[in-house]
Amino acid sequence: MKRAGTSNPRALARAVAGASKVSGVDIRKALLDAAPAVFEQSTDPAVVFARDLLPTIRERRARTRVLNETLFQHRSKFARGLAEWKGNTLYPDANFTLRVTYGKVAGYRDRSGKPVPFTTTFSDMFALAQARGNSGEFEMPASLRTWRQTIGESTFNQRFANLQVNFVSTNDITGGNSGSATLNQRLEIVGLIFDSNEEAMASDWAYSEAAGRALSTDIRFALTIAREVHGAGWIVDELITGK
Repeated sequence: MKRAGTSNPRALARAVAGASKVSGVDIRKALLDAAPAVFEQSTDPAVVFARDLLPTIRERRARTRVLNETLFQHRSKFARGLAEWKGNTLYPDANFTLRVTYGKVAGYRDRSGKPVPFTTTFSDMFALAQARGNSGEFEMPASLRTWRQTIGESTFNQRFANLQVNFVSTNDITGGNSGSATLNQRLEIVGLIFDSNEEAMASDWAYSEAAGRALSTDIRFALTIAREVHGAGWIVDELITGK
């Protein structure tokens, strides 16, 4: 593939896939049953590319294993150091295990000192998307835009504009908590955890209630989207009533 004479990824992809026959289902089925020698002798551009790339992939995998082992050993040393330093007062670390964490809904101030409210609304969501050009990770799904146009601005403003979308709380979460239920004092599901704010990224090591926040999707928003936008009202009714 070096003879392709290009370092442009798009051009390289075209050079590899353009003349390859592996796009055909029958060809791929035949390759699945073929002996290793078939791959070693093949002149198909895609197979040649994969064959040339394999040593690099194996090398990177080996380097990744060494790096991960090194990081694991350092994390272990760090944990032992914390235990010797803090003793019985060490904050419990139960990452990736079943546990309950307590907190409260609360806004905070970001690194610039700007106050961040505890919740965002549906109208905020549309406004942010519009302010960011409705593109990339800020692009509003077409289904939501179509739904808003269908129900009309009057209905949206009266019934949905102030609907809470997300809220933040002081719950200490870390890797593996996404999808967990956020419960109120009556053990009712009020949200679903999906992320942390930037200030909580260090929670693997140290938790700060001043600015560290867990992000939850408000369960009312989730159920509203399921019912109003995706037409899954029967599922919502079953979840709410149990029937």
